[in-house]
Order: sequence, then structure tokens, then C-alpha cells
Amino acid sequence: MHGESSNHQHGDDRACEQRDGGREVEIQVSHAGRAYALEVIPSAAFCKGLAKVLASVAVCVLAAAPARATTPESYVVRATIARDAGVVTGEVAVTVRLDPSEDAIRLWLYGDRLAVAPAAMDERSARWIYPGEIDRGALRVRGVRVDGAPARTRRVSFPVGSARARDAAGSDLEVLVAPRPSARTVRVTFAFELRVPDRYGRLGRARGMLSLAAPWYPLVVGGDDAFDHDAAHDVEVRLDDGALWLGERRFGRTGRVERVAPYVPAGAASALHDARVEVEGVQVVLRSPSRLYVQPPASVRGEEGMIDLGRVDVIGLVRAEAREAIRTARAFGLPVPARVELVEIPSRTELVANAPGVVLFSDRLFQIIPLDQTLDFHRQVLRRALLSHLAAPLARVDAPADRGWATDLRAVVLSDLDAARRRRNGQTPQDLLGVLSFHPAVDQLLYAPQIAFEDAYFAAIEERDPFRDDPVRARRPLSRGRRVLEAARDALDERALARFVAMLVNARRPARAALARAAPERAERLEGWLAATGEPVNYRLGERRSEPAEAGFRHVVTLHRDGADRAEPVEVRVEDDRGHTRRAVWDAPGAVGEVSVEMPGRLGGVTLDPRHRLPQSPALADGHPRIDDATDHPWRLPILNGFVFNVFVTEADFVGLVDFVLRRRYDLEHGFGLRAERTRAFTGGTLRYEHGFGDKVHTNRRLARLAASVSFSRLHEFFGDADLGGWRTQVELLTSVNSVAFALDPNEGFWGAASVTGGLAVRDDGTLGYTFRGGARGGVAIPLSLLNTLVLVAGGGFTFGDALASELQSLGGDSRLRGFESGELLGRGVVYGVVEHRFRAFRDLAINLAHLIWVREIQLALFAGAGVVFDRTDAATGRRDDAVGGADVGGGVRVHYEYGGVQPGVISIDVGLPLTRLLAPQAGDRPRNPIGFYIGFDQFF
Repeated sequence: MHGESSNHQHGDDRACEQRDGGREVEIQVSHAGRAYALEVIPSAAFCKGLAKVLASVAVCVLAAAPARATTPESYVVRATIARDAGVVTGEVAVTVRLDPSEDAIRLWLYGDRLAVAPAAMDERSARWIYPGEIDRGALRVRGVRVDGAPARTRRVSFPVGSARARDAAGSDLEVLVAPRPSARTVRVTFAFELRVPDRYGRLGRARGMLSLAAPWYPLVVGGDDAFDHDAAHDVEVRLDDGALWLGERRFGRTGRVERVAPYVPAGAASALHDARVEVEGVQVVLRSPSRLYVQPPASVRGEEGMIDLGRVDVIGLVRAEAREAIRTARAFGLPVPARVELVEIPSRTELVANAPGVVLFSDRLFQIIPLDQTLDFHRQVLRRALLSHLAAPLARVDAPADRGWATDLRAVVLSDLDAARRRRNGQTPQDLLGVLSFHPAVDQLLYAPQIAFEDAYFAAIEERDPFRDDPVRARRPLSRGRRVLEAARDALDERALARFVAMLVNARRPARAALARAAPERAERLEGWLAATGEPVNYRLGERRSEPAEAGFRHVVTLHRDGADRAEPVEVRVEDDRGHTRRAVWDAPGAVGEVSVEMPGRLGGVTLDPRHRLPQSPALADGHPRIDDATDHPWRLPILNGFVFNVFVTEADFVGLVDFVLRRRYDLEHGFGLRAERTRAFTGGTLRYEHGFGDKVHTNRRLARLAASVSFSRLHEFFGDADLGGWRTQVELLTSVNSVAFALDPNEGFWGAASVTGGLAVRDDGTLGYTFRGGARGGVAIPLSLLNTLVLVAGGGFTFGDALASELQSLGGDSRLRGFESGELLGRGVVYGVVEHRFRAFRDLAINLAHLIWVREIQLALFAGAGVVFDRTDAATGRRDDAVGGADVGGGVRVHYEYGGVQPGVISIDVGLPLTRLLAPQAGDRPRNPIGFYIGFDQFF
């Protein structure tokens, strides 16, 4: 790959060059004020294709020319922080350059986003936003003056759900000024107060840290909506208690920095600790409120050389990635600073990120099972952030409105070049976990992930970033660098792509101009690529036809783009019946398009977006958005649809269930199941067919299902004090509905099921018995708050026929009244109700169990239940009762953890007290355990 010649700049003169086969045209753009004059100076040989040249020049002019906009020139900030209260007060004086006819100065109140809860937050992701209950902050501005005179202001915000919603972008404060016929400079002064709530993120307060790593004081934005201006900042902060960091420096209680930047990030904690390592001649500093673990070197022997399995060697892992990032930067000619600062912040949505002058990292960085394949997900994010930090100076050639995405684009290019330099092939979660997809947690992870830092593992090319903490995307949710680069890879030929990449790395012209220079015919597509993120689209295959051609057959595939008119390249893979494969790209706007390829054989199969890079909206698809992207879908490995292992400690027994379902990839409607189950009443197996219907709960399950099954089981002779067992076969019809999205800890949702069963049993005494049974059960989770959930469950059932004890209805057990044994209260009919209150008592934990499991939360539960058994006959005494009631109370603990630091799981421990048995014991009852004690691996309700 070879470099490009530079854009020569002399004063206000800028040149854009176009070469074509050695011929050259140089077009100089001279401007004074708002006037532009194009002087065409023929070179020694005038190139052909003048139209293409002029189109390229137009893009260059637009990219290079300064926009008419309000521009800040300098800030003076004096602030005071009350750390424990999370209150920042201060005064700001900003010098602003106004163009003629400007009648308002816009101040961006990024901190106003703290006043509302994010619209994207749900019952699972609420844990990533708030450590406890919803806590709202505020940003207030008062005493606004322009050149010393009081100024009129108006506040502008947009509703939640819009592209510039308040929950992401905060609001604007417009300072009204009188327009003038000529440009001028004014001085705007004001006071502000920011209240930072208990919240994770760049502006947040959690785990003893106060983070001000986003614009914490109001910033001036220009007419192009940009805030990334090269303005001089003089920022002084006084802290009431603890230690302070400001920009790249650490201070005690008072700090002051002067630098040119969009803003100066800051933070505070009770103490700050710096870990310094020398990497390739560069001092790398990791700043944290706690002392980071230093792993002893391999040369240290004995007790001092033992590795602490409960700690993570963040320093060593960062050192290794910093070394490679610095080598890559130097290999491609980037200037490398003498010092690189990484600062820890309490974030649950950004694993590693960038702020002016520093790299931000979450306290969860590298809390993952320490295998190279899994660590590499975190390494890739860290590597990209380090390269973005090193590439940030290059973006000064871009317009302020473009610097965010252009810097990230260069970082992505450098990341790919770094991977090529080291000849490393990244692996996706599908590559790593495909062989384990039978596990329900792994299947959920692959097809409907509910994990923190999802973009680090499943970002595809969109990198949704639904909470938009990054100021670069808060105001304008533009595509990030990965999406722009992948679009360029699909749309540009190899030579044009190489030139584009070379110019990005050389940074001698803006990113827009680089694309216009490398591929003039594609330059106008950039706006569509940038605007694509967040626009709902679903792609699907349409008609396919084949016709004879010189090479064999010409296959034409129709493609549909439903939703937004997102003009982006779409890759299509076509296979023929002889095993040949061809790649085609649909690169055009519109709702319908075609691709065609010539191949030796007849049409075999077609796959749209075979590498699964393009984001698609589940809301626009009836089923999974990828179900209509291919003509054939392979069968998944059998999925472990259910796994239960509950120990009845007081009964010295257990309940176990293993349930597999077999279905095609992305198929939410059809499945074939196999279940092996053991209860106190029976042990057996079931074959079933199930059909999903209704709305999607998520991309791995529909709201409702119908199922038909046949089962064979052994009826236990010891159940319910009986002494007769048997062998049973039965047929069951079941319908169910379940709106719960996060089954491990539902904070909202409802569920219900009803079934009828007909069975025939061969008893151990040689007699036959038939039964007809039915039952229904339902529940609802009611969110009292983020920390408190009330669960209500009710159910009932009946049994007709000549039933054994194990075929009767039970009132006790882990799924009903937990204070009673499962075979204690049996009858031909039962009704019951249970109420359970769950409270997230101990949150945001990081208990590391040998890097295999991280305990994240401990939840407490209190429950009470009551029910009635009808037509009960006591097997021990022979006594028959028309109805017998039961009631219990109890409590439990739910330990929420993450497998390998990624996929959530839960262990439930419950203890139930049988009130009615203790308060009103029945004469002749055999001695029973005074409590019910259960251990399970899911929520009992």
C-alpha cells in the first residue's frame, strides 16, 4: 500500500488533486470570507473525465471550507465539587466568534440527560444504568450575560424517542444576541450547577467514584451542530474531599489545567492510585480509585510468586495491548506521545472509551474467563480505544462536525492493519460457542443476548450503543468507524479501497475528501452510510430466477429493503448445484433491487448478508429478522431448552429435568422436543412437537406456544406414603403464554399455562388404571421499583379416574407451597396461590471465583402461600377429607452471577415453614421435616 501526495495549504489556499493514469489536474480553491473562486490550472497533460474531477472538487471544497457557524475560541472555568453529594458548581466565561447575522449562541447542556431515565433501559439493562433505584440529576444555568449585559435565553429539548432525545443529548440553552452585519467576538458568562446522581457512566457516581468524563460544563455548539472545536480551555477545580483528576493530570484537592480541547474531562474519588509502566519508551499510566493488582513475574518463586486467582492482572493485559498499539502506530507513521493516560470510570455500557486526552476504562475490564479467545474480545475494544487516542491528532484535518466518526474510522483502519501486521484472525462468539450452543445460556447468548457490554461481543458493524454516553454520538447518532469502513469495503474496488485507507492513515486530507479522491462516484454515499445507524430496516430475499447464459446460467436474485431507505451495500452469496460460490453486492438506494451472477450450474442456494454484518430490526420482521435472508437454514444443535436441579434437603431427595428442543436456525415457530424428568412422583421421558405463535418476546422466542406430547414414566411407589407404583403412558395437550424477557430475574411480565392429560398405567399388582388430568397456572411479576418486585402466582388442577398417589394433585413442593413436602398434601383437586417479594439487597458485586464465575448480586426473597386440597385420602391412616387447607411462609436468597464474566445465571436457596402443620397438626400424621429446604438454578417463580 503506497501513500498519497499531500494537500498543500498556503494561508487560505487549499488544493485538491485528481490523478488518472499519470495525468493530473490541480484545482486551487482560494477563499476570502464566504467567497470562493475556482482557478483551473492545467498541468503538463490535462486528464480526461473532467466531470468526475469537478464532482470530486466539489466534495473537497465542502469538506475543507469552514462552515458558517458560531465558534468558541476560549473557555475559562472555575468550579467546586462536593464529592459525596455529587454536586458541581461553577462559573464559565467563553469567548465566541459570531458570523454575520447570527442571532443566537447555543450552549449544549449534556448534563441535562441525567434528568430522565434512558428510553432504551429495560428490566435487565437497568442494572447497567443505576446502582440502585432511579436517581435523576440536573443541570441548571443562571446569570447568563453577553459582554457584561444580561441576556435572554430559551431552553430547547427534544422528546424521548427522537434522534436527539433528552435522555441521550440533554438539551440546548439558546442565548439570544442581536445580529450584526459583520463578524464579531463576544464574551458569554454564566454560572451553572450540576447534580450528578447515583448512576453509572461518563457522568455518574458509583463505587466511590465521581465521574465527569463527558461535557460537565455547558459547551458552545456551532451551526453544524459540532462541539469538537479547538478552543483554549483554562479549567480550575476545587474538591471538598479526596483526590482529583483533571485532563491527563492527577491532583489533590485543587487542580488547574490549560489546554486546547473540546472540553476537559475530570473525576474524583476518596483516593486515586497511579500504576505506571514503561512500554516501548512510552509511559503508560493506569489511574484507579483502588490499587490495581500487580501480578508477580514468573521469575519470582515460592509464596511471593503465587498468583492470586481472585484478582485480575489488568496492568499486565493493558501493557501487552499498549505495546502492540504503539508498534502499529509507529509502523504507519503516527506520532506517539511520551505519555498515555488510562482512567477508570464506573461504566456498565462502555468497556473502554475515549475522552479528550485520556482513555477511559470500566472497572469491569478483563473480568472474563482468562482464555486467549475470550480475552481477545476485551483486547480488541481496548486496542481500538488506544489507537483512537493515538490517532486523535490526525482528525484535526477534519471539520469539527466530522471529527468524532473520522477519528473512530482511522482507529478501525489501524486496528485492522494491526491485526494484519500480527497475522491474527479474530473469532466471533458464534465461532467460539457454536459447539456449546446446546446449553440454554449459550443459545440465549447467541440469538438474544442479555449481557453487559453487548457491543464488545455482538456489535456486528452497527455498534448500536443504545445509551449513547459518548458525547460524539449523543447529539447525532451517526455510524461509527466500523460501519463506514465495511460499507467502503463492499462499495469500492480493491484499488480505490487501498487508496482510501492510505489517505486515512496519512491524514493529509479530511476523511470526506479522502473518499472523494479515492472513489469520486461513491463520495455522495457517505452521508447515507453515516445516517444508517438506528434506522430500522429488514432485508429479505425476493424472487429468484435463472436463465441460460454463456457461462452456464445467469441467476438473478431480487432483494427487498423494508423500513427506512438505508442506502448501504448489501452482500449476497449465491451457490449453484455444483458447489460453486459467487459474491455479489447490491449497492443502490430503494426498496427493491437485483443482483445477478453467471455460474456453471443451476441455482442451489442464496444467502443475503452471509457474514451477518448488517443490523436488522426485529420490529419490522414477523419472525427473526434473518429468517428470510436465506433459502436454506441449517438445524441447530439440540438446544437445552430447560434444565432443573432442585435439591429437597429436608426430604433427602431431588427434582431433575433435562429438556432439549430441536429447531432450525432463526425458526421461532416449529420445534421438536425431548424431555427426561424426575420428580418425587415419577421418573420418565417425553417426546413432543411445539408450535410458537403470537408476538416476539425477543429474537429467540414467541409469546405463546401450543404443544402435543407423548410420555412414558415410572410412578414411584414411595410417593405420598403409598406402597404401590406402576408404569404409565400418557398423551398431553398444552398451551402456554409467557411475556417474560429476562427469565433469571423477571421484574415485569406475565405467564400462564393450561394442559389436559390422558394416561393409562400398569400397576405393580398387575391391574390397569386410567386417569384424566388437567391443570392451569399463571403468574405476574409487578415492578414496585428497580430493586423490588412482587410476584403473584395462582394455579389449580384436577384428577379423574383410578389414580395412584403419584397421579394425584399436590399442594406442596418447590413450585407451590414450599413449606410442605411434595407428597404431603395430595388430592383429586387443588387450588393455591403464592405471593413473593424480591429485593436486590447487595448489588454491583465483583466476587471472583477463580475467573470462572463472578458473583454480581445477592437478592433476598420473602414468600407466603395458601391453598386447598380437595377429596384427600390419607394413605397412612385411611382418613378421607373433602378439603384440607395449607399455608406457609418462608424466605430465600438468590445469588446472581455471570458465567465466565459474561452470561448471567442464578442460584436460588429457599426455606419454607409449614404454618398449618405447625399450628394445627393432624392426629395420626407421621413425623415430617419441620421446614422445606430447596436449592435450584433458576427462579422458583
